[in-house]
Parts: sequence; structure tokens; C-alpha cells
Amino acid sequence: MANKIIWAGEEPSQYNEEIVGGKGLNLLRLSQFAKKTGLFNVPNFFIIPPGRVKSYTSNPNSIYEVIVTFKDDEIKNAFERLKKPVAVRSSYSLEDGVNASFAGMFRSYLNQENYEQLTGSAGSVYHSVNSDDVKKYAERLGIKMTGDMAIIVQEQVTDFLEKGIIQLEKNGVIRESVDKKGKTFSSMIRYIDLWDSKLESWKPTKSSKSVDALTEDELEYLHYCAYKATTELGLEPVVQVEFLMGAGKVPDFVQIRKLPKIQAHSAYLNLDIPKGTAFLESEICNGVAGELTLPTYVTTSQAGLLKILVSSGQQILGFKERDKRADIFNRKSNLVTNEDFQRFTKLYEWDRLGGDHEKIINLYNEAWEYGNNLFSEYVLVCDKLDETCIGMNSLTPNKKAIVTCLEAKRTSHAMTVARDLGIMAMGVEGDINDMNYFYNKVETGDLIHMKSDGKRAVAYIEKKRERDPYQR
Repeated sequence: MANKIIWAGEEPSQYNEEIVGGKGLNLLRLSQFAKKTGLFNVPNFFIIPPGRVKSYTSNPNSIYEVIVTFKDDEIKNAFERLKKPVAVRSSYSLEDGVNASFAGMFRSYLNQENYEQLTGSAGSVYHSVNSDDVKKYAERLGIKMTGDMAIIVQEQVTDFLEKGIIQLEKNGVIRESVDKKGKTFSSMIRYIDLWDSKLESWKPTKSSKSVDALTEDELEYLHYCAYKATTELGLEPVVQVEFLMGAGKVPDFVQIRKLPKIQAHSAYLNLDIPKGTAFLESEICNGVAGELTLPTYVTTSQAGLLKILVSSGQQILGFKERDKRADIFNRKSNLVTNEDFQRFTKLYEWDRLGGDHEKIINLYNEAWEYGNNLFSEYVLVCDKLDETCIGMNSLTPNKKAIVTCLEAKRTSHAMTVARDLGIMAMGVEGDINDMNYFYNKVETGDLIHMKSDGKRAVAYIEKKRERDPYQR
């Protein structure tokens, strides 16, 4: 029967997103892999498919706006089989899909102890698909809302030391979590560090002592399990795993979702980017939210200059002949005509030939101080904030936001400085040889529109400059 409830452990290939939703299908596959390998645990759950016969009652005086009534007792009986409390979550057919994640768009409820709570929380989850926020989100992403909502009812893990999200990206695994006392954690581990045969056979060991934090071995195993689940389910390139983990236990994974390959951050931020304009999007931000439109000061750092010259094959680095990258770069990149880039390229050559290094640093500082005085306020756009030359930071006090185009690290100098100043910052690890890349298109004096919610950010050229501000 197409609308019967579906239990954890059932064969995922029997179902599709229309029956169990995107989140539900991934959860069934995750549960199957956990059962096959024993690497981690997936708490027991069942899925209520969209086809259930049900009715709704409005309840404006409750936290559950809508109460749902199911025609028979199958769901009530299934609920009684689960350990309490349970979590009640959405599983829409388009959720966790290739075009959009719908993360946080639909309602979810924790700590549901009885069937009356289930009917209220399920009703509100059903109702959330019609919310204005969901409709607007779908419209901005060009997604047509079709079909009904499935509901996931899952046993809730209460015995844990740490819970959070593991995000698997191109370069490694990021963990952001919190313990029961509210202490937050953030770390990153490279994939190469997870290719250890000992992790495959690792087993948790319980301590007789009271433990209030996970061990390094447990954390490494946690990352390994997320990596194995992601590769087995074929959900690359960017995947999030929601976990809970206690001492002396294998981790509990309660969700796994693939993020869209191209994330329209502008849709999340309710920001329209004009067609054809150069822009950047990033999830490497410093936590500061805001929105502004200001002229840009485009510059390069002392150490970052070397990366640009190497990546674009410049003769200045000692090559006998410039390669094709250099010719294209010098014909098409706006950076080549940038006042700072021209000056700093000559300074680098002077330094390489044994120039007075202290004098060279002073000349860098003078250039940044002059660039800062072009505008009373601006967006600083650069390759990176050079940690080896603090002058770049101290001599650019008029910056009201920072964009690093060749560095994307949450712990970078730019992120730290911007957080201290309370201004927005975003970082992108871009390709300097891509002539359509933002850093090769933007010029000092262009008006930049930038917006961030602290977790993701967008910056684009709102208006090209009418004149070169250096030519006064």
C-alpha cells in the first residue's frame, strides 16, 4: 500500500522522493548502511508518507497552529513502539534535493512525549509547506512547489556529550558542535588523515570515570564515519551530517543531506543580483551580519602578490619566457592596471634582486595609506589580509567590510580582524586565471553591494566606476 508507514530498515530502493521525501530517502539509505556496517547508529524511526487520509483543525492558542487527525490508529500504534521522546521532522519531495536544500524552511519539533503532541507537531509541519517564507524561497530559486509533505518520527538521542553538524567539503571535514553545557566547538580535519585502516576496526571503550568531553580518538572516528557514509551513499561534493555522540559509544547520525552544487546565497539573503555582473558568494564568513553599498578599494597583499604572479605565469618570477597564462592575464585582467598591483610588482622585483627590505615595507605601507584615503568608507577587496605585514590592516582604517578573493579560511587574519572591528567579512578561494572571476573584473572605485547573515555572504558590482579615483 503506497501510503502505509515506512519503518527504518526497509529497502530504500522501493521508494522515491515523492513517497518519503528527500530527507526521508537519505535517512533510509543511511539507516541501511549503518545496519550493514555497524560503524554508527541511526535512531529508530518511521515515515508517514504524503498519501495518508487526514483532516486538520486550527488551534491558534497552541504552539501547534494546526492539529492533524489521522483516519486510523496505524500511526498511533507506530508511535507507541518508539522510545520517547521523539523528534518530528519534515520530509518534502524537494527537500535536500539537487536544486535546493530547503534547510530550516519547514517546521520541526523535539521532545515529543505523547500522541497528542505528535498530532500537533505533525499538523504544524504539514502547515509549514504553505508558509509565505517557503513560497518566497521557492519562487526565488525558480522551484515549483508540488506534492504533499511526508513526516519523519524518530527516537531522540538524549545521552550525549556533544551534538552538531559535520560538513564534508572539497578539502576536508568541518565539525561545528555544542556540548550539554553550551560550549561550542569548531574544527577541520583533512581527508588524508581519515585514510587510516585502524579506524575501520576502532571500537569505543567505556571508562569507569565520569567523562565530560569526547576523546581525540572518538572525534577522529566520528569524522571517519561521516566520511564513509557520504562516500557510500554517493552524496558528494558538499554534505552535512547531523550527529550526537556520547562517551564510549559509536556516534548517532540522525540526518544526512546533500547541499546543492550551486547554492544561490542571494536567494537565502533576499538579494537580487543583476544579470551579467561579477559577483561572489561564500559560506566562509565571520559571523557579522549586515548590508551596505560602498566604493571598493582593490589591492593586493605582500605575500599574496607572489601567489598571483606564480599562478598567472609572470616573467618576473625568473621564467625565461612568459607562458600563455601571463599573456591572457595581462590582456584581460583589470588587476594588471590596478595602481597597487603595478607598484607592488615592481617592489617585488626590487626585493627579489636584493633591495632594501625595510624600505620596501615602508613603500607598501605608503601605498595602502594612500589607497585608504581615496574614500571615507569602502569595501576592502584583496587577495588576502597579509599576516606577515600587519601594516595592511592598520593602514586601512576606512574599510567597512572585507572580501578576500584568494583565501577562504574561517580562522584567517581577515576574519579575525573583521570580527574584532564588527564588520562583515567573506572569503573565497578563487581562480586567478579565470578572467571572468570577480577579482579580475572589479576595479577601485566600483560600487560594491554586499550582504551577509553571518553564515553566508554575497558581494557584487552594483555600478562600475565613472573614473579612476587615482587620477585626480
